[in-house]
Amino acid sequence: MSSLTTGSAINRKRNTEEFTMLSRDGSRTFTGMYGFVLLPDLETEARARKYAQEVSSNALDLKHVHQRHLTLFHTKVVKASEGDLYVLLANLWKNLPIPANFTEVASFGGKFAFWDAERSEALQALHEEALGLAQFFDRSGAQQADSEALQLSEAETRNVREYGHPLVRELWRPHITVGYVPGGYDAAGFSAAFAGSFNRVAFVRVGEFGTVAEIISVAQK
Repeated sequence: MSSLTTGSAINRKRNTEEFTMLSRDGSRTFTGMYGFVLLPDLETEARARKYAQEVSSNALDLKHVHQRHLTLFHTKVVKASEGDLYVLLANLWKNLPIPANFTEVASFGGKFAFWDAERSEALQALHEEALGLAQFFDRSGAQQADSEALQLSEAETRNVREYGHPLVRELWRPHITVGYVPGGYDAAGFSAAFAGSFNRVAFVRVGEFGTVAEIISVAQK
């Protein structure tokens, strides 16, 4: 897979990112918050940035630093092996590029603004594949949703305990996060229809508010 690459960090100048190959036989392991995400094409990213600017008191960095993405699955892991991660990423890569029909911007958990997409069979299949990361789920201690003090349903809370993330399987909600408001975000949703596309998939280290702190490996067609 010639386009499967890795990188040490997101460069603030997006066109100067440098990456090196990820080995199927690599011996590295990863512990912490990690996940698989889809990265949008330029038109989709530009539209996401526009909606982010419309969220008042937005805590996300809007100056091209925050990497817009659609999370397939992320969780707290312990000793996730490089070889297994390579296989998962390769399986996700086979389905690129993938379209997404976005519908509206709406709130989640009382603090997030999501640009929601329809949960198509193709996207759901990628989510199910990305759940292979759950074999390394670290159940110890607090999960990210705990520290964010989100307003969750009983089913979402159960998912946090079982997977480390509230939106899993039948509750998965494909979206691009366009805002995080620590003081609370409960604004009425608004229509944001757009035919978007994702041409890259990445294994990433996850930062605060579910942002991409570091791109470990990215694959594209």
